[in-house]
Amino acid sequence: SQEIWKFISRYDLNGLIDCNSTGVEFNTIVKSNKPRKIVNVLGEKSKEIRNKLLFYIFDDGTVERKIIIE
Repeated sequence: SQEIWKFISRYDLNGLIDCNSTGVEFNTIVKSNKPRKIVNVLGEKSKEIRNKLLFYIFDDGTVERKIIIE
């Protein structure tokens, strides 16, 4: 599952972020606003699900990738 995370973390909703990226950065950002939409990797609306990669889309246009691990 770490290899999958490395692969997916190289992309955002606009495509490939950095071709030379090999590391994974974990940033802890506290958002005061609630996400406008939560989607899965296929772009389908989703609820908060544990152990799945989800994209949280906020009103200001920012996107967070999250995996909530039990």
